Amino acid sequence: MITRDDEQVRAFAGRIEAESGALHLLVNNSWAGYERLNAGEWTEWNAPFWQQPIALWDAMFDGGVRAHYVTSAVCAPLLRRTAASAIVTVSMEVGARHDPAHGVAYSTAKAADDRLTVAMAGQLAVDGVASVAVYPGLVRTEGVMQFAEHLDLSASQSPEGVGRVIAALAVDPQLTSLTGQILHVAELARRYGVNVTD
Repeated sequence: MITRDDEQVRAFAGRIEAESGALHLLVNNSWAGYERLNAGEWTEWNAPFWQQPIALWDAMFDGGVRAHYVTSAVCAPLLRRTAASAIVTVSMEVGARHDPAHGVAYSTAKAADDRLTVAMAGQLAVDGVASVAVYPGLVRTEGVMQFAEHLDLSASQSPEGVGRVIAALAVDPQLTSLTGQILHVAELARRYGVNVTD
């Protein structure tokens, strides 16, 4: 579910509560930051920040960081009802280590997702809820593949492979010991023996 509508998020959480009473895993993977890029704005995406529209910043924060925060806040009571539950936020390494080739808005939004992960971990730990961020590599989504000629896909990951890693992470008996950490999908794939390329 990807939405910027807080009421839809609350309604969805209400449905989970009515049907299950609790939530084991929340994956924050909402990201509107690629909307303009997916519409063909390759030049705009690679322009200096002062040449990029403010709408790009707004999309990354409203349809990314804010959506993750709202969904986590709404779902936290459901997660706190079950043992060994988790929030997994899909982020990107640009948040931890800025490269001048990456956009300013992009790096800032991903850093905010990373900080959100760490801050939530501190407050949820008492209830045994883990909060981790994962860094996938280049993931072969439809949006990415339209720019395949610009990208080195040799070490890329499939969306299904990333999903398998998160599923394995969710049932790791050591999950709570990982809370507050930022984990690389490739390293987790090796840890769990998961194929992320297919």
